[in-house]
Amino acid sequence: MIIGEQGAVDELWAQVRRRMPDPRDDRPGQPVYVLEEAPEPGETGLRAATLNDLELLVPACAAAHREEIGIDPLRRDPEGFRWRTRAQIDEGRSWIWLEAGVIAFTKSVAQEVAKFGVTVNAICPGFVDTDMVASMPQAAKEAVKGRIPLGRFGEADEVARLVRFLCTEGDWITGAQLNINGGQFM
Repeated sequence: MIIGEQGAVDELWAQVRRRMPDPRDDRPGQPVYVLEEAPEPGETGLRAATLNDLELLVPACAAAHREEIGIDPLRRDPEGFRWRTRAQIDEGRSWIWLEAGVIAFTKSVAQEVAKFGVTVNAICPGFVDTDMVASMPQAAKEAVKGRIPLGRFGEADEVARLVRFLCTEGDWITGAQLNINGGQFM
């Protein structure tokens, strides 16, 4: 799933559409691709979710739901949303990977789709000046800024410029981890 400012996402999709196989038709205007072969176990950190993951998945799925359609399912119908998330786990439709596995997953998918001329990279932003960061207590924000060598939060358009670069100039960049965090994690 690609989430972002609509113009930037439309631009990205226009650039890669001709390189991709036909998407599944799950959601109009939101292409979904299926890997033909599952990655080898242990290589990516990706695994089927279990009921032990329910407490991790409920808030993560709720956040994605909020971002995608603007409705907070935990405010609207918390028990129903929890039940649906559990049903997805029971039916084998939920997968999970820990953050450390994201990079390995990126590399695995990059290898899988390279034959289509598609590149896959992990953009790893640090603290970006968004509503989420703005809602942090002032003391916490100052503490975080103190750990960023450039001394400030990033701007959303700085991350967008990196995405644009990858889409327009990054034809030979694939399987990469691109940290954009003001030097916070060097």
